[in-house]
Amino acid sequence: MKKMFFILSLIVLLNQCILKPKESNIKIQVKVIDKIDINKFKDFGCYFYSVDIELCNNTDTLIQFWTMTCSWQDNWISTTDSLRLFNEGCTRNFPKIEQINPRGKMACKSIICVMSSLNYIKKKCIKLGFVLIKKNEISKDSEFAKVLSKKIKERKDIIWSEPFKLDK
Repeated sequence: MKKMFFILSLIVLLNQCILKPKESNIKIQVKVIDKIDINKFKDFGCYFYSVDIELCNNTDTLIQFWTMTCSWQDNWISTTDSLRLFNEGCTRNFPKIEQINPRGKMACKSIICVMSSLNYIKKKCIKLGFVLIKKNEISKDSEFAKVLSKKIKERKDIIWSEPFKLDK
């Protein structure tokens, strides 16, 4: 009986320690709202979709990270080369610190630009990846682009969204 209790305890312990996936500090959800068919976007050679992106802080501590004031889309990549977050451009753009409170959320409205056949992309499960540049990783504004590029190249500190499809 002691042997059976020991084995059962060991199984429960292993199940708790090994099989339970670790929850990420930041969870990302992408909700596709609708396809955009507006004349001002006709000449870009892309198909456009409006999306809501939500970053959720799953911790009890404040999360601070660097992004750009206008081209915040620079911190985002995709699992497919034919999809990116669209940026219409701006006149004043510089790195800044953003933060998400403990157990808080940050919501972003954006536009996805699809640069390939819609039939091809509609069959794929897509993920967006947020490149996390922590507050202490940059000491001056001029370092932002270099740090971001290095992280993307090395696939380091990228938090992936839940999978989604463009089926509208």
